Amino acid sequence: MSLAQKYETEQKAREAGICYSRLAHLLKHIGPMDEAAVCGQKAIHYLRQSEDKGELARALRVGRVPFAGVPEGDYLRESLNLAREVRDREQEAWTIYRFTRALTPPHALVADWDRLPEEERRGKLREWQEHERDGHTVEEALAIFESLGHPVGIATCLVSLGVERKPSDRALFERAIELYQQEGLEQDAKRTQMMADTFAPKS
Repeated sequence: MSLAQKYETEQKAREAGICYSRLAHLLKHIGPMDEAAVCGQKAIHYLRQSEDKGELARALRVGRVPFAGVPEGDYLRESLNLAREVRDREQEAWTIYRFTRALTPPHALVADWDRLPEEERRGKLREWQEHERDGHTVEEALAIFESLGHPVGIATCLVSLGVERKPSDRALFERAIELYQQEGLEQDAKRTQMMADTFAPKS
């Protein structure tokens, strides 16, 4: 944080933006979410003042913070357009993947959201998510990661597909575990093993 503030004081917009983008990414994983949202907004603010469209694409994706009142779909659309403009296929794949993750619907989506029966709430949430995906699929992101030979991207997509497909496909989890282990990401491999045992236990 001190480094980002140093760059702010020195009016180095690109450097400050990159620092805040990395902080937002970290805070989204460890919390708190409100601080992640603040850092994400600062990252976008400063990177809009720079000419680094690749980093802005990344910051827009990272700035998509659940439950923080952020215009998630708008950020992802801009991120995808920028990634394609600078021909950054990895950024493109990650942004497409993010389109397919559960987004947070605005409470204004329906009246008395919290009072709706659970089944009706789930139905409206599914409808909203399908709309916000803009037609993107995990398979679309996976195809790009495979063309790039990006093990972590491939594994991430495989885990999502393993959960989404009904019935769940254990082979997808097992391939993801191998890729994580290949990259030395033992914690990700262990997490995926637990998911495999939960969603697709051995018969």
